[in-house]
Amino acid sequence: MPGQGGGGGGVQAAILGAGGGGGGGAGGCGGAGGLAGTGGGSSIALLVYDSSVTLVTCTLTSAAAGPGGNGAAGQPGQAGGGGGAGYNSDDCGGGAGGSGSHGGLGGGGAGGYSAGVLWSGTAPTITAGTQTPGAVGAAGVNGDGSTTALAGKAGGVVAFP
Repeated sequence: MPGQGGGGGGVQAAILGAGGGGGGGAGGCGGAGGLAGTGGGSSIALLVYDSSVTLVTCTLTSAAAGPGGNGAAGQPGQAGGGGGAGYNSDDCGGGAGGSGSHGGLGGGGAGGYSAGVLWSGTAPTITAGTQTPGAVGAAGVNGDGSTTALAGKAGGVVAFP
């Protein structure tokens, strides 16, 4: 287990009334956690939220969405402290403390949305026209190089949860 204190020093049995062994060193502090990635930016030509909208022969175009930001690795733990010296030269010194644990990894951010129309609540009524999205935003990478975040969404008309 990281960050444990060192053992105390012993005294030679032949020396009676001698001082004592040195104390064990303190365990090291744990490292700081890695920073999280931020969400990617979105490009939305028209946002419809809890509204009744009718589009007739409209051309809506959005740009590419931004990728999610990458998470960072955690900071390494600090080294443990040294053990204390014995009371006199015949006494044993204490053991060194253990190193602290590494900080946790930061998670990657979700990718952004790209939509001609992004709606929530009531779906818009669309007659003719075009809704052209850009590229979807990629998911950010975790501090360990894996990816668990979601990529964004892209589409002409996209429902938002």
